[in-house]
Parts: sequence; structure tokens; C-alpha cells
Amino acid sequence: MVNKSNLILIGGEEDFLKEEAFQKVKKELIRGEFKEFNYNLFFGKDAGISNILDAANTLPFMSDKRMVVVKDADKLRAQDREVLTRYCASLKETTCMVLMGGKELLKDKSFASIRNAKVIDCKPLNKPGIDSWISREVRTRGKSISSTAIETLKEFAPNDLESISHEIDKLTCYIGKRDEIGAEDIEKVVVEGGIDNIFDLGDAIGKNDVQAALKISLLLAREGKKPHETMGLIAWHIRRLYIASDMLSKGYSVDSISRLLWMKRERFPEFISQARNLRKGEIERKLEILLRVDSFLKTSRIPENVAMEWLIINLCYPGFTQRVC
Repeated sequence: MVNKSNLILIGGEEDFLKEEAFQKVKKELIRGEFKEFNYNLFFGKDAGISNILDAANTLPFMSDKRMVVVKDADKLRAQDREVLTRYCASLKETTCMVLMGGKELLKDKSFASIRNAKVIDCKPLNKPGIDSWISREVRTRGKSISSTAIETLKEFAPNDLESISHEIDKLTCYIGKRDEIGAEDIEKVVVEGGIDNIFDLGDAIGKNDVQAALKISLLLAREGKKPHETMGLIAWHIRRLYIASDMLSKGYSVDSISRLLWMKRERFPEFISQARNLRKGEIERKLEILLRVDSFLKTSRIPENVAMEWLIINLCYPGFTQRVC
């Protein structure tokens, strides 16, 4: 009989909640300095059953547990699902298997036949549930949000948790050091949509197009955007490029990267093109420049707009090494 903590099924219609549940399980199960040695991730479309079973049969390294995750498990071939089901019926005590998929996963007769599996059903949230979820998401970013702002956000943001989470990210950067997101911030960021120019700026920097990047930066400044807000979102964009570039180098499919990063469909083709064209070392260089400028601004009196211009030029020109002071 399978130990309930060793086999977890995460399914349902709400993708964002599934990813949240997965990250929570991962954080609880895989800890310590060797956690990356005890974690294997597969996608149903891409992985063969032999690779999954090989990982599951591998003993953990300097740990009690190895975590093997199969996303889109309901998209495994029928015969592979049957093999996996039989295997999961007698899992090793040292292996935790996490199977993820849509609502079909929880209805699949093969997986449903496994006794004592822990099942997490991620159904769409009702109105009170969405309100609580928004408040919790904002708190995890160290901020709070007024009830009026929650209603305004729900009214104007796209009607899915992924998009709302993106808007919360933008709002958190937009308010800077302030503690609370208000309705006026929603109207400025989400309704007017001007902050989307920051993502266009990230695209320009990804292409090393210094003229376009400087032009967008000037436009943002005229709209009242503070340089530190802009820098924060540039860093966010480049970190995501780093993750995508790393996954591409390891052979992950474009669909897998899209699901992991929760990127809007209309922006993803351009983004993945940047990730392919930028070498990993170049992305690391851009991140180092961002950290250097951020540190310098905290210890100097140089005007932020000057530092911002210097930052963009250095990000766009790989061979440009002029110091800011």
C-alpha cells in the first residue's frame, strides 16, 4: 500500500493554483543544500516512461526523499500511464511521485485506481475565494491592498489568475516603497496600461536595441515612472530570460517553458526568440550590471536618470564598459 505522502495527484482546471500547490509541496519535501540533486522534472509530452522510472528508482543523495514530478501526466501515452500506475502502487519509501495534469487527470481510471494517493483538486475560485487569493498574493510580496482596489483589479484585469498575478507584480513594482496598493494605482497601471511600455523596454534591451530602449525609457520618465521602478521590472524580465535560456539549453520544449513562466501568449514568441538569441553568459552579464547599478545608487548621489541612461547603454552594448562615475 502506498504511503499517502509519497504519491500526490495535482489536477483541475485552474493552472495557476496547480502551480502554487506544486511549489508548496516541493518546498515542504525537498530541502537542504542537496535539494537539486534529489529533484527530477518531466513533462508528459516529452518524457519516456523509462526515464521517469529510472529517476524514481534512484536513491536520494544525502536526503530522506527524492521528488519525481511529471507535469501533464494525463498526456502520457496510454500504455505508459498503465506502467506508471502499476509502479506507483508500490512506490519506494524514499521516492515522492507528484503527477500533475488537468481535470482529466483526476478522472483517469488508471490514476484513480491508485489507493491512498493524496489528491489536490484545483477548481476555479468563487468570488470570496478570488478576493482572499488576491490579498494573499499581495501579502507574499510584502504589500497590502485595499478592498476597493481588489474590486477595481477584478473589474479591469483579465479574468484569470495568471494575468491577475502579472498585474500584481507590476503594481508591486509601481508603488515602490509604499505599503498599500490603492484603487488609484490600479487605475494608473492596469486601466491606463502605460506600464506595458516597461515590458517593451525589456524587449528592446533583450534585442540590444539601445535607441529604442532609450526612447522608451524617456517616455516612461515623462509618464512619471521612477527609475527604480523601471529597473525592478527590467531585472524581472532578464531573470525570466535566464530561466528560459537555461531550459532551452537543457532540451525543454517551448510549451514547457511557457507553462513554467506563465507568460501571456501574445508576448511569448518574441520573448522565446530573445532567449534563443542571447547567450547565457550575456544574460548573466546583464544581471550583474543591474546589481552593480542598484548598489551604486544606494551609496552615491548621482541622479537616478543619469544612472538609468548609463544602465541601458551598458545592457544593450555587450562591449561597453564605461563606468558610471
